[in-house]
Amino acid sequence: MALVPVALAALGGACSHDWDALEPTSAAAGSGGADAATSSTSSSARGPSSSSSSAHGPTSTTGAGGAGGMGGSGGGTGGDGTCADVCVPIPAGWAPVIATRGAPGDAPPTCDDGSAATTRFEGPAGAPTCDACQCDVGAATCTAPDVTCWTDTDACDTTAAFTVQNAATCHDQSVPGGSNLVGSCLLSSPGSGMGCSTSGGVVTPAPAWTSAIFTCPAPYPEGGGAGCDTGAACVPSASPLCFELEGATTCPAGTTAFAAPYDDGDDQRACTACACDVTCSGGSVDVWDQSGCSGTKVNVSGACAVVLNVFDSGTAALSGTPGAAALNGCDGGEPTGAVVPTGNPTMICCR
Repeated sequence: MALVPVALAALGGACSHDWDALEPTSAAAGSGGADAATSSTSSSARGPSSSSSSAHGPTSTTGAGGAGGMGGSGGGTGGDGTCADVCVPIPAGWAPVIATRGAPGDAPPTCDDGSAATTRFEGPAGAPTCDACQCDVGAATCTAPDVTCWTDTDACDTTAAFTVQNAATCHDQSVPGGSNLVGSCLLSSPGSGMGCSTSGGVVTPAPAWTSAIFTCPAPYPEGGGAGCDTGAACVPSASPLCFELEGATTCPAGTTAFAAPYDDGDDQRACTACACDVTCSGGSVDVWDQSGCSGTKVNVSGACAVVLNVFDSGTAALSGTPGAAALNGCDGGEPTGAVVPTGNPTMICCR
């Protein structure tokens, strides 16, 4: 399923860099474009936050407000078409961008061209936290016990003649072997619990990602018209500039990795279903010597019971009394899955 960011936190400021280290290909003294504007406060899943960070660390704290602008007014060019700032080479295949880091759920800032910044995500969440399961056995009941009988022994130690399950009402039973005076029966199961209710075992809400990465096209002129060679941008010396390329795994020379976010992911976080472990005890089964549960009877309530003169007519009947239900355990609520990124990450590197 597509992810919907669930938390708000402060939007990070634009990347900032050491432009003194750049080797300009064409530059002249002059003022640069306006610094990139960044947005202010938003709230996270665990409470409001007012800090914002750039590509290289926190830059400011601001009061509440909507997403701000992102980018700059562009590099200056001289009247003769020369770059009045710094010509920065653009690595082949990479797109120049302004990049900031925020929290999942932050509104994307506005780019220089008025469009919303592209939003990607990094740090997919691992296994979730699950609420503990709760089991209520108050309304639980038990079926009647199962009973197994022998018609040729009084010790329940040969091949069984028949087994009757959950004989809650009178159950007529033919007796294999004809008129047998000796017999025995044993409860083979105490019955099954049912009706126990459960709650809990759900995922505790938490962000699917650790942060959001916002990018805007770099607003700086590119190419000869800006006074730089083709493949270079005229960038104010104090302004940020990053490059992005989907599927890249390393940064171009002279740049540092800022982030490698994904477009989306599949949130597979879940919790195993809650289940009651109910035990039954105290039930019994009456074994009658005539159909319709009449005549002589023997009560079977636990260990092997001797049944004399019951299986003597080729028919018998059985009726059971359910035991009491008790909670033996409450299972489930175990975390499973994680957020699985989809597609290739986009490598973002900054100078």
